Amino acid sequence: MLWFSLAASAISTALILLVIGVPLARIVGLRGFASVAIAPAFAMTVICGASVVLPWVRVPWGPLGVLAVAVCVAGVLIAARWATRRWRPVHTVSPRASRDVGLTAGLVVAGALTAARVVTVIQEPTRISQTFDNVFHLNAVRWVLDTGSASALEIGYMTNPAGPPTFYPSGWHALVALTAQLVHSEVPVAINGAVVAITS
Repeated sequence: MLWFSLAASAISTALILLVIGVPLARIVGLRGFASVAIAPAFAMTVICGASVVLPWVRVPWGPLGVLAVAVCVAGVLIAARWATRRWRPVHTVSPRASRDVGLTAGLVVAGALTAARVVTVIQEPTRISQTFDNVFHLNAVRWVLDTGSASALEIGYMTNPAGPPTFYPSGWHALVALTAQLVHSEVPVAINGAVVAITS
């Protein structure tokens, strides 16, 4: 059962990055493989931005809040494209490239091999990294889930509740928290699933 949860976490992480990122990439004019390749960068930009904005408007961290921010960003990009009248794709795909089954097959095989290797390293879905700072990252994801805030300006309160606000990059923790919320998985399983998805 835990392996199904790990697979669900990995698939959920990949879908978060693609569902948010691909439409934004296409809005700015990217097409084909380029829109998929750049999608995670667009998605993480939205997730990091949402993690700061949502607490300001008192919206708890979750998929709906992030989706709302993504829609707002899409609207801004559409307005910018309309204002500049540049609706031609920035990257056009040749007919040959669009039918290149070999590229797709190679990516699938490479991703499957990498995922298999990472799963072998993890060994069990609930096992955690033994690196010295991993306790902080585990607790940071749990803190996001418990408090409803993934803000880079607030996550420092986890270790210093009475101290001044400090900046700590929390994009990865925000992504893993989204994964945990979508599939209702334990934090270690969500982390391992995200690692499988990102490395693949």
